[in-house]
Amino acid sequence: MPNHDKTDALIADSYTAGCIWSYLRSGGQATGDNRAVLRRCVASLHRRPFGGIEDMETFRYFLGLTKMADLVLHDALPLIRRGSVDDAAAVREVFLSATDDKPYLRDTEPDAGNPEWINGFLACGYSHELWVAELRGRIVAFATLSIDQLGHLFVMSGLQGHGIGTDLIVHAKRARPEGLRLHTFQRNTGACRFYERHGFTVSGFDDEPGEPDVTYSWQPRPSAG
Repeated sequence: MPNHDKTDALIADSYTAGCIWSYLRSGGQATGDNRAVLRRCVASLHRRPFGGIEDMETFRYFLGLTKMADLVLHDALPLIRRGSVDDAAAVREVFLSATDDKPYLRDTEPDAGNPEWINGFLACGYSHELWVAELRGRIVAFATLSIDQLGHLFVMSGLQGHGIGTDLIVHAKRARPEGLRLHTFQRNTGACRFYERHGFTVSGFDDEPGEPDVTYSWQPRPSAG
């Protein structure tokens, strides 16, 4: 086979092996830089022009490598997809799990995740979207987006801190590249730290009677030049 095919095969094999080794060592989870490496590895394999490989053995090698990387990707990292009212039971489960130790969140929106709640939100217009994160076929997180607002973001309690919320934030920024705003409660300090780590800055406070909240905003950095 041509030399460039051999070189590509060695590079792809090295990156994929590293991803799989990290995945196995972490007990089936990908964290930190490994998440980005895994995605780049799979994207690179999918961009590979298989049709240009004349050697059948090399073709089968790349095809098998791509399938293996896909399997690891979808087992180690969440699949982000559009949600619907059909996901209501799972979305409700995520909400209850995420708010188990924060009753004030439940008190302010007790119907979150119910079918009527989802239908009512989605009926507000084409720009109102429900997104869910599936891990190994199970919905473990969700987020809602409107025109320029991230309305909700919840991750099941046992899976918080594993990068799933980060994946939803990244997706939300890509879906709303002109900017986002959100509201969270001032005493929800964990959420405040999370959003600040992801580039959101405080743009206002609401100290009205009840549960004081804080408004965060994110704007993309201006491109150089």
